[in-house]
Amino acid sequence: MSCIERICQLLRASGGSNRVFPATVLYNEGWLLRLVLDWFSRESGTAHPLQFVSGARWFSEALLPSQFLPDSAKINLPKDGRTRMEWSAT
Repeated sequence: MSCIERICQLLRASGGSNRVFPATVLYNEGWLLRLVLDWFSRESGTAHPLQFVSGARWFSEALLPSQFLPDSAKINLPKDGRTRMEWSAT
């Protein structure tokens, strides 16, 4: 079974008694955003503000370096490392 087939199987089961997550997870903003980005990345010729330029691609939840690093000499906290962003288009 491929990963995609397993994901489909999990989503189909989400409405039944053996579910491992609620069916509403399909409709949360993360899934919907990915579906919208995927659609716009594959469709061309739609005069829409979200239309991708030729050759562009998207990546969900990229990790970016953080600008908010604590001064370790003054504060005994771990540094922030990378920050999760919702999506990026390049």
